[in-house]
Amino acid sequence: MKVILVGSKGGFTASGGFGVKRYMYKLKKHLEGMPEIEMLAVERSNPILPVKINEKWADLIHVLDAIPIKRPKNIPVIYTCHDFHPFTVPELNPYDYKTFRGILGMNFSLLPGYKATLRSDAIICNSTQTRQEAIELGFEPKRAYVSNLGIDERFIKRRILKRSDINFRIGYIGALSTTKNVGFAIRAVKLLKETSIRFDIWGLKQEAYQELKILADNDIRINFNGFAPEKNIVSIYDSFDVFVHPTLYEGFCLPILEAQARGLPVLTYSKAHIPKEVRRYCIETKNEEDMAQKIEELMENGYSKKRRNLAKEYARKFTWAKTAEETAMIYRKVSSELRNN
Repeated sequence: MKVILVGSKGGFTASGGFGVKRYMYKLKKHLEGMPEIEMLAVERSNPILPVKINEKWADLIHVLDAIPIKRPKNIPVIYTCHDFHPFTVPELNPYDYKTFRGILGMNFSLLPGYKATLRSDAIICNSTQTRQEAIELGFEPKRAYVSNLGIDERFIKRRILKRSDINFRIGYIGALSTTKNVGFAIRAVKLLKETSIRFDIWGLKQEAYQELKILADNDIRINFNGFAPEKNIVSIYDSFDVFVHPTLYEGFCLPILEAQARGLPVLTYSKAHIPKEVRRYCIETKNEEDMAQKIEELMENGYSKKRRNLAKEYARKFTWAKTAEETAMIYRKVSSELRNN
C-alpha cells in the first residue's frame, strides 16, 4: 500500500518537538518498518494554500493534523484529530475562545482544515474523548476510529535516582498557557507550610507566564526553569517526587503517562476534560486545598507501591509501535471499504 503522510513543517524530523510534531515523527518512523507500506511524507510549506498531492502515486492519503489539502479523486483520505476544544468547550480557554469567536463566530465549518476533516473518508482520533467530540460536531460514528498515542522507549528504562538535595520536589512539564491551569498548582504549593519543598516548573514562556510569575510572588520554593530540553526529559521527570498536571483540557496528554511510566504519582484537577484512557490512575483533586493536602499526604506517607506499579505498567502499554499497528489496520479497513463501495 502506498501512503502519503501530510504534516506540518518540520514535524517529520527527530527534532520536531512535542505534541502533534512528535506524533508525526514517531508514526512515520514506525510505519517505515512495515513491509506492506510504502510511504511518502509531505510537509505543509504554505500556511494558507492547500497542500498539493501526487494522487497518481498514492493508494491512501493520511493527513496528520487539521491541514487543508486538494482533495484527490478515488483515493481515501484519512485525517488524524487531536482535539476540538475551541468548539466543544471554548469556555475553558478564554484566549482561544476570544480568537475563534471573533474571527469565525464559533462556526466550526468555516475553518478550512477542520472542514476538510469533516469531508474525509475517515478520521483517526487520539482518544475516545476526541472521537466523541467529532461525533458531536457532525462526523459519522462508523467512520471515526481511535488510536491512542504512545510513549518513547526511554521512559521504560530503569530509574536511577541521583538526588543532590533533600527537598521534596513537585514537578510540572508542559505549556504555560491558560488551558494548562498551572496557577492552580502554584496556589496549592503556596498553601504548604513546609519549607523543604521545591516546585519546578518546566515550560516555554507563553501567554500566561507573566501572570504565573506574579502569582508565585517571589516564593523561593517555586522555580520557573524554561523549556525542558528533549535530551534531558527523562532525568527531569526522575528529579521529581510528584508530578502535578492541573490542566483544564487535553486531547490526550502524554506528560501524564510519561510521569507514570517513571513511577511518579500524578495529581490532576477532577473537573478537567482528560480522556478516560489517560486519567485512569491519576490522583484527582477537587481544588487547591485538596491538592495541597494530597501533596502533604505523599510527603508523609509516600506513594503506595501497589498503585505505583499498576500505574507504571498501565502507562507503559501505550507504545508508538502499537499506534502504528492500529493505524495500518485502519488504512487496510478504509481502503477495503472504499473498494467495496
